[in-house]
Formats: sequence, structure tokens, C-alpha cells
Amino acid sequence: HFFSIHPVDIIESDSDTVSSGYVISQSPVSGKLIERGDEITIYVSKSKNENTTKQTSNMDETIYLYCRASDFATLRSTPSRSGNEIKKITTREKVEYLGQSGEFYYVSYNGYKGYVLMEFFSEDVNASLNYGTGNL
Repeated sequence: HFFSIHPVDIIESDSDTVSSGYVISQSPVSGKLIERGDEITIYVSKSKNENTTKQTSNMDETIYLYCRASDFATLRSTPSRSGNEIKKITTREKVEYLGQSGEFYYVSYNGYKGYVLMEFFSEDVNASLNYGTGNL
């Protein structure tokens, strides 16, 4: 009866560290109390097909994204708005694009790897600022 009272969203995501078909992360995190009707998101590793590998190997140029949050964006350990905070990234700071998962980019920032909300990043360093809540 678990699924009848909690909407569950399963998102497949690329992972270099988790085998295909296994859970990468979940939201809310393990041990958190949830109420009836709260949405649960499970991120599951998908197999990387040949097309993905070919696209990656053909990319000679590194893609950089720039923070367009009006204050800062948060680098998180998982592709989830409730993922643990690794670092804050301030306006116009540059990150290296590594991939994406759902509404998140997987990026490298000052030696740290993690996830940031797509809406707060752009390939255009002069992109208009997003005045939404930058702590997400």
C-alpha cells in the first residue's frame, strides 16, 4: 500500500559510480519523516548506450556554465533540492559541465563534483540573472 499513498517519481540518470539499475539517491533522504501525499523521487542509474559514449568522446571542447543566480546557487551531492550542500557558487562563477540529471546539471567546480539546478546556470556569461531563491 506504500505506492497508493505516496506519488513516486523514478528518474533514470547516468552514473560513473553506480551500476545500471541501482539507486543513486532519493528525495527525501533516508530517515526523513514524510506525510501522506508527499512526493518521493528515486534516482536510478541507467546504462550508458553507445550513442552517449560516442557523443562524449567526440566532444573536444570543454563546456563551461556560468552561475546566473542573483545571489548564489548550491552545489549538491545528489540531483535533488534536498541533497547535501557541498559548496555555494556565487553569481557569474564558472563551472565545468559534466552531464545532467532531471532538472540538474552535473558539474565540476573548484575540484568538487556535484549537482546544480539548471535554471541558475547558462553557457552565456552575460545571461540575465535569475532572482529566484538561489539557495536551491
